[in-house]
Amino acid sequence: MSERGARQQFSQCLKVMLPLILAFISSAGCGPPVEKGVIVKGKLLHDGKPLTVPGAAVNAGWVEIELNPLGEGAVEYGMLNPDGEFLFSGQGTGIKPGRYRMAVYQRSQGPETDDLNGAFSRENTKLEIEVDPKHLGETQDLGTIEMNGAR
Repeated sequence: MSERGARQQFSQCLKVMLPLILAFISSAGCGPPVEKGVIVKGKLLHDGKPLTVPGAAVNAGWVEIELNPLGEGAVEYGMLNPDGEFLFSGQGTGIKPGRYRMAVYQRSQGPETDDLNGAFSRENTKLEIEVDPKHLGETQDLGTIEMNGAR
């Protein structure tokens, strides 16, 4: 085969293979498409003040919050900031719309303690929120949620 024939054959092969190679490269590393959710933020107060935990400044205590779906879906976990603010972003794209019960645990002595004595545990909490599907791909601000009562 002449040099010119070899170039033509290579050129034809490249025309066929290049789109296939580019398609493969562009899809490599891509998993299933990530579902859009709703990023949820708000502020949680107890008797008008943020819940505080001794030792929180040195990571020796924290306030943990859970969103437990009333329908199908995964439990979402978060932490309360010292000013009472929280943010749930799921895997970065938000959480599934629906109704959730919000559990709150004040952990001053580690993960097995709850200074709220289970009053806002997943079994006892009366706090419920609605994550609205109209906010898919956006942030929903729940505003201020007041937890009154037990300590």
